[in-house]
Amino acid sequence: MLTDKIGIKLFADASRFPKGSTFIEVFHDWIRTKVLPELMIDVVDYAHVERGTHVYFCGHESDYIIDTADGRPGLLYRRKRAPLPANGTPFDDSLTRLLAAAERLEKEPRLEGLSFSRSELWIGAFDRLRAPNDEASFSALASVVLPLLEKRFGKKARVLRGSVDPHELLSATATIGA
Repeated sequence: MLTDKIGIKLFADASRFPKGSTFIEVFHDWIRTKVLPELMIDVVDYAHVERGTHVYFCGHESDYIIDTADGRPGLLYRRKRAPLPANGTPFDDSLTRLLAAAERLEKEPRLEGLSFSRSELWIGAFDRLRAPNDEASFSALASVVLPLLEKRFGKKARVLRGSVDPHELLSATATIGA
């Protein structure tokens, strides 16, 4: 992959998605109890944003975002400066971190009913210099993402390019088991 500054989003069932204030309480507890293996700094409430970042859980290496972009709620992991893993790729490491956080949130009693789908992911490259939104960058992204998803989930996967507008982030939607 051309960049390690990536984002991956798991989607959740909108009808059972908890209020942002509950996520804020949970994330503040995560900071206090050092639940994640990285330095988490703050929690920001963006509840006034209708379709976008809802709760921003800011860390030194990465951020975890309760996101409602495009009317589809979910958990977005955004890698900023997480160290490169000794084995694997930044994408694989990011997916591992995202899935671990999602599983922890699903088990949280205050977020009863929360469930994230593992059959569809949004993937974005937050580095326009190293990963411009063009066909070559998409091909590089897909060549890394596709085999990792198939290995991780044990099912056939597809990766479809998002917007082709060069002014937007390089993004893709991956479906697993489709």
